[in-house]
Amino acid sequence: MGHDTDTCSGWRFAKRTDWNLEGNQFSERMAALKVGGTPLLDLSISNPLRCGFDLSALDLAHSFDRKGLCDYQPDPLGLPSAREAVCRYYAGRGVTVEPSRLLLTPSTSDAYNYIFRLLCEAGDEVLVPAPSYPLFSYLADIADIRLCPYRLKRSPDGLWSIDADSMLASIGPRCRAIMLVNPNNPTGSFIRREDLNLLTRIATERRLALICDEVFGDYVLDAAPDAVVSLAGHAVDALTFVLSGISKILALPQMKLGWMLVQGPKGVAEDAMRRLEMIADSFLSVGTPVMLAMPEWMNSRELIQGQILDRARRNLESASLVLRDKPGLKLLRVEGGWYAVLRMEGILNEESFLLRLMEEERVAAHPGYFYDFAEGSHAVLSLLCPEAEWTEGLRRLASLHERVSY
Repeated sequence: MGHDTDTCSGWRFAKRTDWNLEGNQFSERMAALKVGGTPLLDLSISNPLRCGFDLSALDLAHSFDRKGLCDYQPDPLGLPSAREAVCRYYAGRGVTVEPSRLLLTPSTSDAYNYIFRLLCEAGDEVLVPAPSYPLFSYLADIADIRLCPYRLKRSPDGLWSIDADSMLASIGPRCRAIMLVNPNNPTGSFIRREDLNLLTRIATERRLALICDEVFGDYVLDAAPDAVVSLAGHAVDALTFVLSGISKILALPQMKLGWMLVQGPKGVAEDAMRRLEMIADSFLSVGTPVMLAMPEWMNSRELIQGQILDRARRNLESASLVLRDKPGLKLLRVEGGWYAVLRMEGILNEESFLLRLMEEERVAAHPGYFYDFAEGSHAVLSLLCPEAEWTEGLRRLASLHERVSY
């Protein structure tokens, strides 16, 4: 990584950006149908702003009609008022957080980049769960690091946990951190208490940092008794970064404000914060208007989250009815978040099946291979989908499955 590469025109670009940008057959066909005006029931929709939720409680226009918008007082960690609003958010969850341990970023993607730059030299390695979100591979390439997957395993009762053997086998001499997504996207699974004990022990013994993405952490649906719904306040023996932001907490992806909470042994955490402050000071990229509005917006989060949780629960109930007599289709247990995984038996090629679903039934869903499922055929569905579209889309999927499964 990090070396120039020639292009056909003689211009040179860094090797880290030498991705296959052609797109896959599935995404290209979905885009073509949408551009052509073909109406689709989109069971993969991920933008909460296009799902019919009422965000009027946030009063966005009024939020920017305030003093201070024409002033600029840069703070590398983010405005104190915004960080204090995050502290109050964690206090509501029973966790005491000091503003000095918080750093605001435009998004969790930026937070990952800061942390990778803090921890890793070029060519170092970070462990990442599988299945998980495909964005991570691009963030790793941009930071000149290598991702090493460790598997999540699913028990007979439908709960996911870390495959300890897989994790230990993935830790090499250049490993610097272990990433978690809690709840995981797309499995909707929380970290098990036993998993956290294992992670803390490994991280402490081998001096590895823990990076925990908790953007979906407020959306608890069916958490098992041994679920750890947040690492905030946990894993104090290991250097730990807890990531979140208003993209999911307030369903405001367009406002671009996230954060990281740094915890761990006092001296190490303080040193990490000093270095991160210098990184953040080099960019100063969080917008002042958003930070000024943050305290007011956070007061309305329960009104926003209540709508999303209600939608998710209703869609899960509807799925249980639609799929009740469909033994070849099983919606896997969702502990939290706003995605669900549908296991499809009797399907040899999930992409071919979902392409037919688009072509013949005008329903879109993401194939499981996007998220690195190890075996079987899966579709990843969004619980944000409006209820009528969700129910009709599942019915059409079940109808096609009945016709083509072996």
